[in-house]
Order: sequence, then C-alpha cells, then structure tokens
Amino acid sequence: MYEVLDEAQERFGKQPEIVFWRLYFNQITLGEPTFLDQALDLVGQHNSSSVIYFYLYAEGNDDYIPFVRRLYEDAQNLKTTKNRYILSFLDSPSFDWKEK
Repeated sequence: MYEVLDEAQERFGKQPEIVFWRLYFNQITLGEPTFLDQALDLVGQHNSSSVIYFYLYAEGNDDYIPFVRRLYEDAQNLKTTKNRYILSFLDSPSFDWKEK
C-alpha cells in the first residue's frame, strides 16, 4: 500500500487524499495515534477528497453524515478496490450512520 501511495504522490503530487491514506494506514497498521486535526486540515485544502469524511465520522462526529452518504453513493457507483474498502467499512455493523 505504501508503494502505491509513493507512486501516486510521484504522479500527482502531495494531494490531500494521498496524505490521508498514508496517515490512515499508519494508524490502522502501525498503531499510530489518531490524526483528527490533520484530517480536518486536509478537508479544508483545495482538491480535498470526500474519502476523508468517513474517518472524520468514524472519530465520532455526526456532522459529517451528509458527506458520508455522498461518499457511500459514489463508492457504490464505481467498484474500485478503494471504494470496496470504503463500502465494507461503512457497511460494518459498528456504524449506524444510515439510520441518522
């Protein structure tokens, strides 16, 4: 996954989504601390990605549910590996965002 991120960064520069995935993978695979402040900074940047919202919602902020709904719809329309991961995350029983 890091090789893919390195290649993406080489091709597209330091885009917010690439930075997000690197931070996210560091947290879930290496046990690094949450990065809520950095994620908030990333969504405020030009060319930010809606992908970041699933993390912000998962960190306990229901204000992002409208963004999560849109992300979910977008992910259903294009079944890439990334989108399948997002869908599996959002469809997990631990999240009840669809009911809100």
